[in-house]
Amino acid sequence: MTLTKIYMGKTSFDLEDKIVRDSLASLSAVEKFSPVVVGGLAVQIHCRKSPGLLRDTPDADILTLENMPYEQFLMEVYPSVEEYLKDNGYQVQPKRGRGNHCVKVMDGQNKPDSKTFFVHWTNFGEDVYQGFRDYIVKQIKHARTESIEGIPKVRVAALEDQPGFDYTKPY
Repeated sequence: MTLTKIYMGKTSFDLEDKIVRDSLASLSAVEKFSPVVVGGLAVQIHCRKSPGLLRDTPDADILTLENMPYEQFLMEVYPSVEEYLKDNGYQVQPKRGRGNHCVKVMDGQNKPDSKTFFVHWTNFGEDVYQGFRDYIVKQIKHARTESIEGIPKVRVAALEDQPGFDYTKPY
């Protein structure tokens, strides 16, 4: 059983939620950037055959090799993702965050059963990016293409490349 945080509607999800699946499917609209799912949602994708072990997440973390400025994100990534999600009935908003560019995906805005999910596209300051470049390249190089029913193929960071993962310990 997974726990769900409720605050003005649902804000924490797992891979079975339509808003998550549609958000992942929207990545196919920007394949040229080779987006890779990292973090909690990547773990969910790898462990999807054991859903009772998963914890919910409020977002999808996306890593790309290119460290793009917000203006480039708005021109080259956001329009395709926005079109895909709007065509599937969502309200969508771009947001600039610290260390990421965000697509806020909303379903049933301002209603008790509303849903809000965030797709964070990692973006580092140039000095930080250079310091993490080898790690980023490793995550992207080791990413696996996963087939998830009803979703175009998704690239996912290898489980062993997730920060804090220690395959020598039982979980």
